[in-house]
Amino acid sequence: MPLKHFHILLLLFVPWFINAQETTTLSVYYNSNSYNLSTHQKKSIDSLLNKYAFESINLVGYADTVGNIKANLKISNQRASGIKNYIKSNIPTAKVYTSANGENDNENSSKKLENQRRVDITLTLTTIEAIEETQQVIKVVNPVVDSTKLIQKLTSPKEKFNENLTKNDRIVIENLLFEPGKTIFLYNKIPNELYYLAELMDNNPNMKIIIEGHVCCVDDKKLSSERAKSVYLFLRGVGIDKSRMDYTGFSNSKPLVEEKTAIDHQKNRRVEILVTER
Repeated sequence: MPLKHFHILLLLFVPWFINAQETTTLSVYYNSNSYNLSTHQKKSIDSLLNKYAFESINLVGYADTVGNIKANLKISNQRASGIKNYIKSNIPTAKVYTSANGENDNENSSKKLENQRRVDITLTLTTIEAIEETQQVIKVVNPVVDSTKLIQKLTSPKEKFNENLTKNDRIVIENLLFEPGKTIFLYNKIPNELYYLAELMDNNPNMKIIIEGHVCCVDDKKLSSERAKSVYLFLRGVGIDKSRMDYTGFSNSKPLVEEKTAIDHQKNRRVEILVTER
């Protein structure tokens, strides 16, 4: 989904975000005795996940009323599990919950069999209010970085995402923090700064970046790379072309601060943005 009308899209999304626990649902339908995803079904799922910022995904599998109850329960579970595996292969940080109802679908029991054979995918959408309430401003002290320029924290977090960035400028996204040992964002919220970055890249179509992941405490290159990938997937989801981005992990080789306290650890579990073309 291109970000050509990024500002307009944000305005259109606002009504969805006013109340907590807003949801949206997509139903994926199957042929008889089938539970493998087709290319078309995968594209439908990708379109849903790319359209919304979400906190969690609930999958409920169903079968038709043909056959015995045990077999129908099994295939409805296979359908839900197949979609979960597909989602997790593309978005490892996603929180996905599954359940199988077999043929116990009273609402659709009198409808066509092809409508009974399905999985309902329900997204619980992220609220902007929740993001703002849980954000914490971390002031970086004595950063240890390469010779490339570090864009220091300004009065407003959005100010560092400005039109004057040039090649080799680097942005530390202070609010983009992670749970220890995980790729899940701290408080499980998407920081507003990621939206600022997406808006900047949308306004500057020649801009290219490298997303750099970092961890604290122990050497874990895979985890640092997966954290960078979490940001990459977010930007892809809101329409930034993959040709404009790359991501990599530096493990714990480039700390911002010396690690003496838990707060120091938190600062070093981060993602930085390096501008490579402007």
